[in-house]
Amino acid sequence: MQNVESVNLENDACKQCGLCYGRKNVVNGKGSLKAKILFVSEWPGSPEDRTGDISEGPIAKELFRMLGKAKISSYDVFLTSTVRCIPKAPPPVRIRKPDKAEIDACAPYLDKEIEAIKPNIIVPMGTLAVKRVLDRVVTINNTRGTEIWSEKYNCKVIPIYHPLVIRRRPEYEGFTIEDLRRIRISSEYPELTPRREGTYKIITTIEQFYKLIERVRVYISSYVKVYMTSMLKKYSFILIDNSVIN
Repeated sequence: MQNVESVNLENDACKQCGLCYGRKNVVNGKGSLKAKILFVSEWPGSPEDRTGDISEGPIAKELFRMLGKAKISSYDVFLTSTVRCIPKAPPPVRIRKPDKAEIDACAPYLDKEIEAIKPNIIVPMGTLAVKRVLDRVVTINNTRGTEIWSEKYNCKVIPIYHPLVIRRRPEYEGFTIEDLRRIRISSEYPELTPRREGTYKIITTIEQFYKLIERVRVYISSYVKVYMTSMLKKYSFILIDNSVIN
């Protein structure tokens, strides 16, 4: 990461919750203070705790790899996390999810970073991060890739899967890269993206269907609305956004 800067939070000696007793370092956000995209991870792992640097470790490495595929410069983003201290647990677990009190204790630090940077888009990565940013009970599965307006932060929110989930589930990478490409485009303007009505095409043969599926494998969960009116083997009709297949 070049042009790396941090928001001055003066929290190196923070003792707002019990996580302070197990940490080696407080891990705050780093990146461009002019970033249009602000990524929010969940908690620091052992590598980040050891160095105090959020950009050192498998989370940042995996994220930056995917940013490259989506043509987003890692120099132009800001990466931070929901909590600032590693949530240690006794062996064999070693690391656990932080509880609500610990998340709330770190909340002012994330708020100050967002206020200082004023991004066009906040990208929470994982369920814990999206719950914190949206301040309601949601999951990453039902919000992933969805553009949501945040009144609290006065900007857009587009959640994605956590980078370490992508490492465990490589089949998620394709649509996560597509989410990041949409985020790159959407970050160029502050308002919500207008909904596109689209045009449609009727698919009536099995050959057309297989051709379509080949072209939209990684798009189908995010961009394609399929309406089946009868069984495919009986020459079903499928109504689909024409822009995907033209």
